[in-house]
Amino acid sequence: KSDIVLAFFNGVKTEEPDAKRTLLNMAALYGAKTPQGDKVAYELMYNKTEGMKDFIETFDQRFSEETLGERWELFHQVLENRQDSWWGAITKALPFVQKSATLVLEFVQRFVVGALELAVNTSESANKTYKEHESKIDTHALEGKRFVLYAHSQGNLFANKAYDYAIKKTDTLSVGLIHIAPASPKLNGNHILVNQDLVINALRLTGSVPPN
Repeated sequence: KSDIVLAFFNGVKTEEPDAKRTLLNMAALYGAKTPQGDKVAYELMYNKTEGMKDFIETFDQRFSEETLGERWELFHQVLENRQDSWWGAITKALPFVQKSATLVLEFVQRFVVGALELAVNTSESANKTYKEHESKIDTHALEGKRFVLYAHSQGNLFANKAYDYAIKKTDTLSVGLIHIAPASPKLNGNHILVNQDLVINALRLTGSVPPN
């Protein structure tokens, strides 16, 4: 069929009522039909936000992988550039580290990128969200609809998963993905990213996000 479903994937720290309002605004902007007369339906692909809890749990997992374990004071020493304990020993042995704040920032930023990927790919909550999204995709695919996936911020990580699933249910010509402010280097479609986004600009120092 020629009908289309536009699915919106919200970013982090977006409550469900706000995500629904965004979807309503999109419906008002794009309308019920395309210029060619194809019907357009709107679907919210919501991913629940738990604020800083998501990041804390994820950083804890990532630190364990990096052998820092549960010693959170080490993380704060990096941020504060303190000269005691292990951090002081490193800067004495490698003076260039102390002189280069950029290296420290890149170290922390790599944790951020990895944390976002880890949160989306491994958390129990995320796996439940994937299943909910896949169920909605199944319903629309059975009705023969085409898909436009529209993702913002962390929603891009969920949308990439949904894209991989949707093309198996239809084909690559029936699924499109628009990335808005993606924090992940993986792109399955066109992206929009402005240079005013300070968080993304910080992540860009690691070379792990798309260009503006």
